[in-house]
Amino acid sequence: MKAKSLNSISTTTTVTRRWFAAFVLPMLLASTLMLRAADNDYVAHEWGTFTSVQGGDGTLLNWDGIATSDLPPFVYDWSRPGLERYSTAMFSKVHIPCLQRMETPVIYFYPRKPMTLDVAVQFPRGRITEWFPQAIEAGPSRRLANLSLTTPDALASLAWLNLDPNPATLFGESAVTNSIIRWKNFEVLPAKQNPELANQLPTDAKASHYFAARTKDAAFVRVNSFERTHPAPEIEKFLFYRGVGNFQSPLKVTMNEQGQVSLTNTGVGPLKHLFALAIQGDRVMVVPLGNLESGQTRVTQLNAATDGKPATATVKSLARQMADALETEGLYRAEAEAMVETWRDAWFEDQGVRILYVLPRAWTDSILPITLTPHPRELVRVMVGRAEVITPAMEQLLCKCVAGFRQSDPVVKQAAVSEFRAMKLGRFAPVALELARSHIKDAKFFEDGLALIQAARAADMANPASASATQPTRRLPASGG
Repeated sequence: MKAKSLNSISTTTTVTRRWFAAFVLPMLLASTLMLRAADNDYVAHEWGTFTSVQGGDGTLLNWDGIATSDLPPFVYDWSRPGLERYSTAMFSKVHIPCLQRMETPVIYFYPRKPMTLDVAVQFPRGRITEWFPQAIEAGPSRRLANLSLTTPDALASLAWLNLDPNPATLFGESAVTNSIIRWKNFEVLPAKQNPELANQLPTDAKASHYFAARTKDAAFVRVNSFERTHPAPEIEKFLFYRGVGNFQSPLKVTMNEQGQVSLTNTGVGPLKHLFALAIQGDRVMVVPLGNLESGQTRVTQLNAATDGKPATATVKSLARQMADALETEGLYRAEAEAMVETWRDAWFEDQGVRILYVLPRAWTDSILPITLTPHPRELVRVMVGRAEVITPAMEQLLCKCVAGFRQSDPVVKQAAVSEFRAMKLGRFAPVALELARSHIKDAKFFEDGLALIQAARAADMANPASASATQPTRRLPASGG
């Protein structure tokens, strides 16, 4: 009888297990998969640029990437990082020599419903210099000591008590030791469901590259400011950050005195959608070069003075082609057009020679590892490389301007200033001066060249209508809807 009962129990247990495996377990797995799908039911798109400066011989040059800021005052940087922190590298907005300027990466989100995200971007071969909204982690950095935590420890020491661990260790903020920017537990709110938030976007009356990045369909992000003196959350249409780094570009550009340009892909992945541009006065020459495979070299000719076309029609066509290329790489059309509008003046209007191209996704992921929690069902990252070329012709003209500026004749000196202003070197003037000095034996050349730059800036300030020789053009803010 006892054996029969045990057999019955065993049979019942077996049936229960089979029933659980056949019906309950699949339901639980399906529910789990549905919850996971709901957690990551959103799309994230990112775009940005990496700007470098090269000499005509292909040498990557060290330059002051953010000597001139074009950001609104609410953007955070290491002169105003917030949260009682300071950079361990002692960064400021004044002078940060670098080989690469990482400009305006923005991350857009497209969720089906409101959700909470955690986003971290590492920059192991560089440093984050600006960001918005406020990030809970930005580093490398430390936080100022909290008196409410350190005072009890100091009093205990006076009383010959050794608190281990002490209050500051238990509750204080730890240092951020790596190069990272992290936004934690922020809200992402669909644009169509929250139209009233458009009126809460920060604005500024000054010209800026910042505002054109806002797009209509991207979700709003609402981030806790974490500030006691400014507790209201910060609202934007994207996560924004910038930085500087010291690493090689995957594109080497050389150019001779006859305007022959040689481009070599020194990286491991293909460079896509290359455009070679030469802009001189109101003449623009554009050469679309397609893709450049790893190890491949392509040669072209650039001479805007003789082969350039009127700027207005050329720039309009180029802007459309660039937006098409960015859309091909996975950006939505509105995002692609926002990127082109953000950098329209710097890419298509500033004087000089430059190469624009789309960097490989693998290169971006290596330089800027990103973690999104939960992970999106789609993550698009499109980074544009921008190589500014200080050509031999520019060096020669700069040397001529410095020589004229040295003359005692005020007419000759003023003519040199005017000719230098017409070069419109903008923020690349100091690096062009440094490159020219490296090729000549003249102890006072750089000193006199800096004086020439200062004289040109003074002339810009006295005559703002013609200013642009030492400062790049800036556009007025666009609407933030």
